Amino acid sequence: MGLLLISQRNNESLAANTLKPSQLDFTNSNEIQEPAAVTPSKNSEVATESVSATIAPPTLTEPEQKLWITLEEILKSKNDSDARVKELKNLTPAFHKALIEKYNTLKMEDRNGRGFIVFLVAKDLKSAEDLDFLQKVYQEAPCMNLENCNGSSVEDNPHNAGIDQTTLVYPQLVALYQIEKQLDSHPEILKDPALRAGIFATLKQAEAFPVPSVHDRAEKIRQKYNL
Repeated sequence: MGLLLISQRNNESLAANTLKPSQLDFTNSNEIQEPAAVTPSKNSEVATESVSATIAPPTLTEPEQKLWITLEEILKSKNDSDARVKELKNLTPAFHKALIEKYNTLKMEDRNGRGFIVFLVAKDLKSAEDLDFLQKVYQEAPCMNLENCNGSSVEDNPHNAGIDQTTLVYPQLVALYQIEKQLDSHPEILKDPALRAGIFATLKQAEAFPVPSVHDRAEKIRQKYNL
């Protein structure tokens, strides 16, 4: 999937301006690029047809359950450029908890789906539980290829020659990107001892992740904010 970055107005709120996952470009994060055109997945029709069969977590309020249906449709369509992504903001702790539980049901090979869940949690950190979840993301073994995360690496399999390495570590990179965005826009969150400790622990865990693009970026963010 294309990962592209668009510019953000300084006078708008963080939640209103957080980039969709498909607009992120981790390798050239300081460059402004136009978002790529996205062709809707054939699975989008399936997502619409199955909406009535989707059961939202009972712990959510009625409005949240409707929002959950939207989330499920986006996940099924595998189109995180869906315009409705912007509706998934200012989510409650209960919704965050449901997101984390949903993450654990997704296959390791579903890098897009798992990355999208991480994106939603990381772009709006609310609690120590959110940071504990992100730390667990960095405790995962690296995904070697999209057919079988525990299989041979993409370099060893000619059928995976066209796979971008960034896709394989998408959940890990998207969390770092969102943490840095929040610290850039709201450095005051580091004045909260619990959040500061949690962010530090998350970055240190990311530095231990055995993929250079992840641990190098985590180290830079930690040093940037003297953590």
